[in-house]
Amino acid sequence: MGQYLARTPFIDDLASLASAVEAEFREFVLDMTEDALRERLSYRIAGPTRPEHEVNNRLVGPDDAARLISSLEPLRLARPQAVWVDGTDSLDSTLDLLRRLL
Repeated sequence: MGQYLARTPFIDDLASLASAVEAEFREFVLDMTEDALRERLSYRIAGPTRPEHEVNNRLVGPDDAARLISSLEPLRLARPQAVWVDGTDSLDSTLDLLRRLL
């Protein structure tokens, strides 16, 4: 499930659900610089490719990049099993990297 989840209770719920149904649970966090996230959000605003992008674009935009990046920092301590993935390269490169890790 690709989603911005800076708060851990929902992540814990997902992990518990996976365990209950004997599914594998893997946790990845995109590690990006503020500039890279700002660029990614600008790109999404300029050309949304999915219906949910239009909704998300009203909620967060490029000016929120610093806040979003800093909101993930507590996850480094709270979720030590999470794999931090370099997401600063192109979207295609990031997706390729995630696919390899899966």
